[in-house]
Amino acid sequence: MAKKKSIKKNFQIHILIGILALSVLWLVSLMSSSQSIDNISKPEIQKTITPTPALKTYHSDFLKLTFKYPAEYEVEERFNTIILDAEFGQIKIDKLTTNQNNLNEFLKVFDSRRTMEVQIDQRLLIDGHDAAFRTHVFSNTIPSRKVYFIFISEGRVYAFSADDKILYNDLDQIARSFQYDP
Repeated sequence: MAKKKSIKKNFQIHILIGILALSVLWLVSLMSSSQSIDNISKPEIQKTITPTPALKTYHSDFLKLTFKYPAEYEVEERFNTIILDAEFGQIKIDKLTTNQNNLNEFLKVFDSRRTMEVQIDQRLLIDGHDAAFRTHVFSNTIPSRKVYFIFISEGRVYAFSADDKILYNDLDQIARSFQYDP
């Protein structure tokens, strides 16, 4: 009878060990499957590095300015205007004259002479000069225009502009690289 109890007790221990072993295996498999699900649901983020386009420097003794521009543009200077031409559009730089004493007065007069809506109007300094970048909308048929105005104390204002949104990043880079060379 003692032998029968011993076999029954050993059998119960083996069953218990087996259940524990299966439980451990089940937990291990559950944990490894949740890790693989996490790996599937969280794709690896790949960093792409966009190369900075090659920049050229343009200087005009006549217009008294220097700026940097992407190499794919061709530059043509005509009197008080510089045209940067690329296959996808043009950026214009105009040298304007004014009798106004500051940028705000200039913009007030500028706005009063045109029929347009100013959607964005932000102030900044470029090369130590008061500047504004604005988005003008003239009508439903003409696309919006982004313009940088840079006020120079001697009654000069430089206007950097583009009519196509695809050019706005290049316009930003060109206008912000402006240097006045008296």
